[in-house]
Amino acid sequence: MAPTPNRLITSLLGVALFPLLALCQSAAPNEAAIVSGLQTAGASGSWRDPSQWPARFGRTIEEPIQGVVIELPAGRTTHAWRAASATGALARGWWDTASDGERLLNGQAATSISFAEPIDGVFGFHRETLKPNEPPESLPPAAAMLFVSGQRVDTPRARLAPETVSIERTWFSLYDPTKGPARGIAIVMPGLFGTPEAVFDQVVRHFQSRRWVVLRMMAQPSRYTERLTLSIDPVDTAAAASRLASTFDQRAAECAYAVEAALAWAESSRPEIRNKPRVILGGSGGAMSLPPVVARRPGSFHAAVLIAGGADFATIAATSNYEEWVDSVRLRWGDRKGTPAEVEALSRAYLAHARLDAYHTAEALKGTPMLFVQASRDRAVPAQQQELLWERLGRPERRLLNVGHETLFVSLPLRMSGIMDWIDKALNSAERGQDAEPHHPPEPE
Repeated sequence: MAPTPNRLITSLLGVALFPLLALCQSAAPNEAAIVSGLQTAGASGSWRDPSQWPARFGRTIEEPIQGVVIELPAGRTTHAWRAASATGALARGWWDTASDGERLLNGQAATSISFAEPIDGVFGFHRETLKPNEPPESLPPAAAMLFVSGQRVDTPRARLAPETVSIERTWFSLYDPTKGPARGIAIVMPGLFGTPEAVFDQVVRHFQSRRWVVLRMMAQPSRYTERLTLSIDPVDTAAAASRLASTFDQRAAECAYAVEAALAWAESSRPEIRNKPRVILGGSGGAMSLPPVVARRPGSFHAAVLIAGGADFATIAATSNYEEWVDSVRLRWGDRKGTPAEVEALSRAYLAHARLDAYHTAEALKGTPMLFVQASRDRAVPAQQQELLWERLGRPERRLLNVGHETLFVSLPLRMSGIMDWIDKALNSAERGQDAEPHHPPEPE
């Protein structure tokens, strides 16, 4: 995307704040920060059962691609990414409901199917031709693609009306190494809305400089930030917890399906990276959705880096100070936010219903080399929920920083050399010329 004042300010803040930050340190666990919800058994391990994953329209859950892949013009000097709300994208004709619906039908008769475009809170992208005299992107992709899937909308009188299928989209960029043969492929998943964009540009560049092909999710799937308001009964949280769990399971699954399809596309486009190491890095929302992405393909990644990720989406949604800014999920007990006891009750009920929350799918990463970067003053992805995810991952190597969410990310470009060195060390066996075998999570006893 073209440079903006906000992106330049973000980069400058990173340089200005870095000298003020504590150096990365490995830290002992903070037992007091672990929520009592750690004891919840709930749906742990259900992610291993394919039937627990929500299949997409026209697909069985056993199919490796749960939608369709559409290659987009990369156009290093001719095209640029444009971000837009669903309302804006549809008004400009950037998203084509009819065409994408036809692709999902794949030749099936469509007399009883109606494709819908969710609007409220939906966000995405478009590859557009550069305007005259418009400068090219600062980090143009070598290739770009779009993943499209459909979800059936439950209606009480489905037999009396056409079946409704809601369309969802996820966009990816592919970048080649700066020079030399590719070492492998790195999946990079940013925060919500693709933020902080300038920071993740630098993350991509660091991977490129170390000879990685980079597959970058431009942002979470388009419906990941779709608005949901839940009114919670303080006496009986079951209905709200079930609805919230179903919603997040769908959002987490879509992240996994999109990465699964994009990875297959990337390895088809770059056959030289097949059978080479795969690493995955997620930040903020991208780190929250990293465990379910890995759970869809357990044992497929050789190393993982999670930056400010958290577990227990219910507690994060109820306590994050980003609620107003993100404007996606609103949880209310009457006309107010929940008390700590009410939030904990919701969390317990939610975790008992959820299948794909990082609280459960963290198990899929056990045995995989992991680096966990944590902000002890974070209020966006609350520090306590980051601690919980670290615990659920089995207490992997971590860097505990005495900073908040924003400071962590504006300084991330200056920490990337150390993160890349950690990846080099984790993949040392592969670097000796052997075909690295990824680790598989142990089967439950």
